[in-house]
Amino acid sequence: MSESRPVVQLPGGPPADAPIPSDPVDGVDLQTYALISAHLAEGVDPRDRVLHMHRLDETRWLHIEQTHLLRIASATLRGDRSRAEEFDRLYLEAQDALGPVEPSRPLDRYAQLVARIERGDNPGLVAKQDGLSLADFGRLSRAWTRRLAQDAAMSRQFREWVQHEKVSSGGASGR
Repeated sequence: MSESRPVVQLPGGPPADAPIPSDPVDGVDLQTYALISAHLAEGVDPRDRVLHMHRLDETRWLHIEQTHLLRIASATLRGDRSRAEEFDRLYLEAQDALGPVEPSRPLDRYAQLVARIERGDNPGLVAKQDGLSLADFGRLSRAWTRRLAQDAAMSRQFREWVQHEKVSSGGASGR
């Protein structure tokens, strides 16, 4: 016996019984929304400059962002994760295009960062103390994850370094 979940309508979202639109919002499709979001999150260029580059102002951007987020959330609440997964993929692609995709830190240094985070240190603070933005740390993590997934010996060495660092450094130092 399967129970059907009631369809929830988010305030401002599409009606519960209507299909969730996938058309562009004010001319901005999901891919462009992901690109602009990643550029804004990078924090290198001033927000107004990024929006101006895409012929947007703050009011239009907020409407575009709210509408896309409501669509993603509404689909997810209906049990359809495909839109969220597509946005995640597009966002990571856009983020990777904004910085180095090869590791910017050697593996032993990355292991130290991971150990601090696994100990409970604040990831943003860990990244910042090492001269990285969160976006930089995300790229670093993806770059090493790709390499570690292909090399079992390197992966074992990495986990050993992380464990050693966690034990030798003791408690959290930058929460």
